[in-house]
Amino acid sequence: MLQVLHNENGGNLSKIAQTLTKSAQTSAFLAYDTVQVLLVKQENNSFQKDRYQSCLGNYVRAIDDLAEWKKFLNSGNYQNLPSEAEATSKEVESCDQIFEQLPSEPPQLKQVNQFFEDTCSILVVVSNRLTGRII
Repeated sequence: MLQVLHNENGGNLSKIAQTLTKSAQTSAFLAYDTVQVLLVKQENNSFQKDRYQSCLGNYVRAIDDLAEWKKFLNSGNYQNLPSEAEATSKEVESCDQIFEQLPSEPPQLKQVNQFFEDTCSILVVVSNRLTGRII
């Protein structure tokens, strides 16, 4: 994904970050919507319902972290990008960890969560590069 972003944006890291922001926000809302649909189906299963509600909370915080990340990016305040990117990533990982016990997460949630995790990992790398830190 990072190579595609690089090619599409001529290697300009700031443009790559802008494109990545859109991708991250799209994957965040897709994951959130997926959890909401699954939550509705759990009206009689309080254990699963609690798990999905916890995930929703993780995604709300991740979406808020992405909004902060975008604000820092747009203002040129790159020093705060890595911490916001890592906070977003941790929220996504937290949702994934909720389903380490059986029953595991449904395939559709696993797929959107993995894509969001991958996007967050790239977000962390780009954030560190924008601050001059090479990982």
